[in-house]
Amino acid sequence: RFGKFMQLQYSGRARQLGAHIYTYLLERSRIVSPPPGEANYHVFYSLVSGVAKEEAGRLGLLKESEYAMMPEGNGRKPLAERQESWSRITDAFQAVGFTADEQGELGKSIASVLALSLLKFGGSDDAENNRVSHIEGGVEEGGALARAAARVEVDPPMLAEALCTRRVFLPTGDAFVKPLDEAQAADGASALQKAVYGRMFDAIVAKLNELISVEEGEGKSAADQAAFIGILDIFGFESFKVNSFEQLCINFANEKLQQIFNRHTFTLEEQTYADEGVPY
Repeated sequence: RFGKFMQLQYSGRARQLGAHIYTYLLERSRIVSPPPGEANYHVFYSLVSGVAKEEAGRLGLLKESEYAMMPEGNGRKPLAERQESWSRITDAFQAVGFTADEQGELGKSIASVLALSLLKFGGSDDAENNRVSHIEGGVEEGGALARAAARVEVDPPMLAEALCTRRVFLPTGDAFVKPLDEAQAADGASALQKAVYGRMFDAIVAKLNELISVEEGEGKSAADQAAFIGILDIFGFESFKVNSFEQLCINFANEKLQQIFNRHTFTLEEQTYADEGVPY
């Protein structure tokens, strides 16, 4: 659910030195709203079902059925398979050099995305008829706000203020706090979910590049690289009943790349034939 460009790096003597991964347009919208009939990213199911009971308690995880962002999709995999999946994920992390502490931080990031999805927003009109949002359940211990704040490691009132208000800065440098309505607050929570997942994803890719790329890591030098082979893995064109701006970007990129492919495969080849007088 993302595009990537991989460079296979070679020396001047055609010896492969490493590789480097560039990513773009991660499908963040799936995190908060999977397409109808489809599941969310498998790592959410693997974490909720696969971690040990003590770890699940530390991360504040609930049952899968508690998370609206985790639909069954086209068929839920058996519990044993989901548990084994998380074991394979942690084994892979360890194999590429993630320490136990780093793996713990990744688990906390995933758990924070799940916890933020449980926040529900209500609203009311204040004395000036401005719509003011609030998080349902308030700051009560064990509630959705307390759970989400614990995962992102801030105090519950601070998280509530960040999601339910915004600061407006004046040209004079002064600022005042403006309340958000419940729809705006919910959008902010969704944006935070996507940002946390996106930062985590980028951190994993950066760690992989540190392991395999001549441009990253200790004792490596990009000066050793003389050439590379580029491999582009692009997503396909899709059209849903409701297409987000993200999907527009994906479709636009796909069509532009298809045009480039067609031009190099057909148009430029035809020009070469014409220049050399080859009939076709």
